Amino acid sequence: MRYKGFVKNVIKDALLKILIIFVNRLILLYIPKKLNLINIMKRHMAILSLLLLTTFVFGQSKSSFNPTKPNDIMVAVINNPNATAYDFASQLSLNKSNTSLFSYDFYKTRDLIKKRFTVNRVFNINEYTKFYNRASSVYSKLPNDASDFNNKFPDEVIYSPFDVTRPKGSKTFDVDVEYMNKKR
Repeated sequence: MRYKGFVKNVIKDALLKILIIFVNRLILLYIPKKLNLINIMKRHMAILSLLLLTTFVFGQSKSSFNPTKPNDIMVAVINNPNATAYDFASQLSLNKSNTSLFSYDFYKTRDLIKKRFTVNRVFNINEYTKFYNRASSVYSKLPNDASDFNNKFPDEVIYSPFDVTRPKGSKTFDVDVEYMNKKR
């Protein structure tokens, strides 16, 4: 089951190659052997149109999994249910340029989601919806990229009072020293 998509793509590619070879041979049979410029152009035009047609026919569907970003916010929220957007951005360096959020229906077909939200062989749609909405909310609060971090979470960032580069009026942590007076 794990390699189902891989095998499907290999079979699809093999059929595509066989189809291209078959049509190429048909084109060569019907074009005269005398090679002049018009016949060569006809053959190349036929091959080009065949390639365009097969690209549209065998193109990737919307349901295929083709991640372009290395992180997935739904997986992060499932593994860290109590974390906030600030936690994901500061500790895991997640932002919108390196993190994706797929559609609501996309995740329902994934094994991780099925295992996480299935109890007694019944998929718990309410729990799944709650987690997806939380992931969507967290994703909307993530910064666009690493440079946008301080702009996105101005109240969350706590600076040292000795930091001369901190923004004016930003929060600082307490550096007061408390002495304990022990009575003997």
